[in-house]
Amino acid sequence: MVRTVERPLADGAVAGRSVSRSRLAWTDQERNLRAFVDRLGDGGVSRIVEYRLLSGQAGASPMWQMVQHLVNHASYHRGQITTMLRQIGAEPAKPMDLIAYYRVQSVKS
Repeated sequence: MVRTVERPLADGAVAGRSVSRSRLAWTDQERNLRAFVDRLGDGGVSRIVEYRLLSGQAGASPMWQMVQHLVNHASYHRGQITTMLRQIGAEPAKPMDLIAYYRVQSVKS
């Protein structure tokens, strides 16, 4: 059985993506992010990146803060997805909190 996640489009049509295709896409994204961070090296992680905010204001941040923000912001969206899944009656996902991960790892040791 292929489960499909549907999302409405602006014109009222619906675009769907199977869960298995979404997993593959996520695996590719994770691999790309890890490769990007590996290529940065120690100096690249500390490099200051200059950019413009949507307001037009100039900004600058060290790369490590930007990568950390990316991971943190993903948690926000993970919470949104969890809420949507619960609204349609799906079972809660396994614990994803970092402290839960550490607990599991300590039991394995």
